[in-house]
Amino acid sequence: MSSSHVELFVRAGRDNKMLGGCPQCQRVFLALSVKSEYGPLTLSVTPVNLARPPTELRGAFSRLPAIRHDGETLTDAEEMLQYVDNLFPEPSLSYDCDRDAATQACQDVFSRYLVFVRLLLSTVADPMRNDRTAVPRWDVNFFLTKFSMQCK
Repeated sequence: MSSSHVELFVRAGRDNKMLGGCPQCQRVFLALSVKSEYGPLTLSVTPVNLARPPTELRGAFSRLPAIRHDGETLTDAEEMLQYVDNLFPEPSLSYDCDRDAATQACQDVFSRYLVFVRLLLSTVADPMRNDRTAVPRWDVNFFLTKFSMQCK
């Protein structure tokens, strides 16, 4: 009988503790989070900086995301989701829609959101700026609408 515990390794953020800005890592994390929330799967998440991986993970995998379950390690996002969906069928991760269009829509939203966050951080985290009251207020919906129109 296989274990219900899955280890997920994701790209680390700047602080090497938080989840980084990798769309595939985010995608696998969200899917496995749903599986662990509503099904029998238990999940542990480890952020990894591939430039300086922990000693116990050196040589274990060369790209992220990665999962380890019952001694098996997978590093392809599609294979991971299929593997987990086969072992833990509830709730199902499959859906009926144009898969390419859905993937593209998710990538578009994620990339635009990252641009928004970078712009916001660049205005707030400027160490040379003493007048914090001059920092513009950013509205996510306004930004995404304006940015979407510029991209068309």
